[in-house]
Amino acid sequence: MKNESSGITNNFPYWSISYAERFPMQKTKTKVIEGNCNPVWNDELTLTMKDPKAPIHIAMYDKDMFSNDDSMGMAEIDLW
Repeated sequence: MKNESSGITNNFPYWSISYAERFPMQKTKTKVIEGNCNPVWNDELTLTMKDPKAPIHIAMYDKDMFSNDDSMGMAEIDLW
């Protein structure tokens, strides 16, 4: 969302975290930080892992009200 007076674009970012050792995939997400281009999260999220060698998938999205959320980036993290 663009602020017309300043020309700055505001984002509504959140993180999606998933773990897919096998189906069904576990997934959780952070809260949405409204109108902030430099968000800070202090959320605590929990996923139950049976195989510590399986990677965690994280993705950041920009929440949209009237269309699909925009992908802002993603990564896969090996914990082992």
